[in-house]
Amino acid sequence: MFENSPYILLLSISVFVNVLFYTSNFSFVSIPKEEAVSVLRSSTVALEENHTRRLADSTKLTAVGPGENKKMETMRVIGGRTHTDKIYQHRYDRYYPRYLRHLRNKQFKMFEIGFLFGESYEMWRAYFPRASIYFMDKGFDPNYWETVKKRPDIVAQSFVGDQSKVSDLQKALTDKNLAGDLDFIIDDGSHYPDHQLITFKFFFEKGLKPGGIYIIEDIEQNYWYQGDSYGYSHSFGKDHPKSVITVFKAMADVVNREFGNPKKPFKSGLGPEVDKWVSSVTFGHNCIIITKMDDEEFGFAHRSYRFADNTTPKTA
Repeated sequence: MFENSPYILLLSISVFVNVLFYTSNFSFVSIPKEEAVSVLRSSTVALEENHTRRLADSTKLTAVGPGENKKMETMRVIGGRTHTDKIYQHRYDRYYPRYLRHLRNKQFKMFEIGFLFGESYEMWRAYFPRASIYFMDKGFDPNYWETVKKRPDIVAQSFVGDQSKVSDLQKALTDKNLAGDLDFIIDDGSHYPDHQLITFKFFFEKGLKPGGIYIIEDIEQNYWYQGDSYGYSHSFGKDHPKSVITVFKAMADVVNREFGNPKKPFKSGLGPEVDKWVSSVTFGHNCIIITKMDDEEFGFAHRSYRFADNTTPKTA
């Protein structure tokens, strides 16, 4: 995670070995055990302070992320300035630029589920200066609304709705005239697995353009067997059949649809309209990135397989 991880590891080993020498029967120097423990504690504190300092300095770094242009501010720098947890907590800049770099100087429309206090909205405004950025949230904090309503750009492109309700998702597309016209959709909403699947299925089919990118953030709750977030109780866990991660693991077969038995096509459980358009699925730390085929790729991906006879099991 940190650029000096090898150095920290070596320093930690060095501290441990020194303390071992101090306290073992084979030590070259004999000192009280309490003093040895004090040495270890002091060294550990120094390492922790170094970690903290490097985290605090991380937003000042200008290292270019994958696919970014040296002449433009990086996502990491912009996100650090706008204080979005997309960067300081999750470091999504490790993945996103390689999928989004082609949009940086283009006019296009994007949609984010989840707004909260607008930190990520401000990051997107700076990262995509020519984009029209739409978003929906279940409701603004009453105190924050006093600030929001003074921003015409936010008011004009916001939608209050519940992502668990298809009727609200449909209304968002209809009211803003966004159906089939979004190049980029990102779900940073309730983080509740059922909601993530409902929203993905609807917006991927109805909102995302061919060739578009869809990102589901904060998939960590899919691993929770208990606990609450944003007012929702979680009881899923690894390999739960309704886990977003479990559902998207099936996409490994779907994107290789050409090599399946045409009489029994591979399925993900999200329906044929999703399965036939998914181009790729990338699992990252706490996120899933899905790309949608463009029209040219669609024709290629649905061609007949030259070895189709080999995909049918032999009968006894």
